[in-house]
Amino acid sequence: MSTTYFKIDSTDEGGYPQVECDCVPIMQLISPWKLHNENFCSLEFTLNKKAVLTDLLSKIAGGNTDLLISDRFKNAIHDCNIMRHQYFNVIVNTKEGPQTYYLLHLCQPDLVNFIDYRNTSFYENEWAFYKGPISIDSYEHYLNLKSKDTEGSLLVGIEKLAMTENFDRSIDMFYILPFDDSIYISKRMKKIIEENKITGIKIVDEITI
Repeated sequence: MSTTYFKIDSTDEGGYPQVECDCVPIMQLISPWKLHNENFCSLEFTLNKKAVLTDLLSKIAGGNTDLLISDRFKNAIHDCNIMRHQYFNVIVNTKEGPQTYYLLHLCQPDLVNFIDYRNTSFYENEWAFYKGPISIDSYEHYLNLKSKDTEGSLLVGIEKLAMTENFDRSIDMFYILPFDDSIYISKRMKKIIEENKITGIKIVDEITI
């Protein structure tokens, strides 16, 4: 059974990033490998002068897979089947005053167990320079390669993703740590985003898995 998903990105209306982080040390504590106590931090950002306040805001601080979203965006996807996640309360300071936002923190490392490694195309980077295709047989194989990477120069990414039949294709939003920080959404979530006219988000690619 194959399912269509879409890669998303921010539109960066008014320039990238749209917001500056006022709490960088705290953002650095939010790990993509685990969930946290939702009350362990107070997050605050400031809208850049030329930026437009959209439902999805681009940022530099924190992981690429942590989405800074409005209350309207959060409510629109409330009933969607999102990979394991949590929300942190956020204040976005604007010239009109503070606005309520949320940091959507996505975290489900065990999704690597559902990659169809035989049919997924991987590539290798060394110090951020592309080296070419690489064969990865399993997550354990990848960890073994990383254990020999004493300089920390090896990066393995995904060119073409395939998932096993055991992957839950009812998931509406996910990403694959550590191979790919692209966020994928389902047709269902895409429709919800379009129907609710959620701003600041764009579709950059379509895949079938």
